[in-house]
Amino acid sequence: CLCSRFVAPRGEAIGLVTRLRQQTSRAKLPTTFDRVDALLAAGKHVVVFVAERKTAERIAEIDVGIPRWVATGDATAEERAKMVDEFQAHKGPALIVATYQVLRRIALLWTQMFCATAVQLLV
Repeated sequence: CLCSRFVAPRGEAIGLVTRLRQQTSRAKLPTTFDRVDALLAAGKHVVVFVAERKTAERIAEIDVGIPRWVATGDATAEERAKMVDEFQAHKGPALIVATYQVLRRIALLWTQMFCATAVQLLV
C-alpha cells in the first residue's frame, strides 16, 4: 500500500503523539502559572485540568500559601469527592489540580454552578 510509506506504524505514532503532548505541556506551564497566580491573587477558586499525573503533581508542589488539592487516578472516588467538598467549602482563594478524565465531570459541573475559574492545560 502506498500510504504505508507515509504513515507511521501505530506504535510509532502513539510514541510521537505522547512526546508532543509532553513537550506542549512543558511549554504551557509558565503561562498557566501566570494565569493561576493572577486568579488566586484576585481571591478566586481555580480548577486546573491536566492530562498527566506528573504535571498535576508538579503544579501542586508549588507552595503559594493557599489550600490546594490534587485529584488523580491515585485517589479513590470517595477521596476525590472529599477534595471537591473541601474545595467548595473553602472561603478565599483555593486551587484544585486534576487530571482531565478523573475529575472533569464533577469539576465542570461545579464550575458552572458556582463560577469557579477553570484553567485548562490539555496536554
